[in-house]
Amino acid sequence: MHYKLYDCDITDISLPVDWKPFQRDYLPNDNPWKHMPDWLSHSINLSKEVIINFYIQKAGFELPFHTDDPTGGMCALNHLVQGNEPIVFEDGGPVYYKTGLMNIQKRHMVPAGKIDRILLRYSFLTTNFNAVENQLTEALKSRSSITYEDLNTLLISIYGD
Repeated sequence: MHYKLYDCDITDISLPVDWKPFQRDYLPNDNPWKHMPDWLSHSINLSKEVIINFYIQKAGFELPFHTDDPTGGMCALNHLVQGNEPIVFEDGGPVYYKTGLMNIQKRHMVPAGKIDRILLRYSFLTTNFNAVENQLTEALKSRSSITYEDLNTLLISIYGD
């Protein structure tokens, strides 16, 4: 499976002020993922299992097809703070969403938008998509919204700190 969508809005999100261009210094110089000035990031270690990432995909920039580096997570709970471009799976097509669990080990891309796309992402480092889907579906089943801080507390209660 590629994704699971949730009708639960994440509210009261405080955006970071210190953004850095996405980069992977260990990659060869000719790899486009080595340094991406139009893909900005900010990371917070929530627990040993969950990393919070904020990303800004600059307007007009297309994030090409890729599979996320396994060290960056097996799957991710994505929440669009701004923008409405879909995630496009190579073998599954476009998925429009506000909040959804994505299998980031499947090849995907994000098309360029007309405005900056701001994404809140919770990356699950070692827990597979099906396990996270089961846990999140149970934890969020009766909620139409959850604050950013309450979601962080909930995830720590499930995945430890």
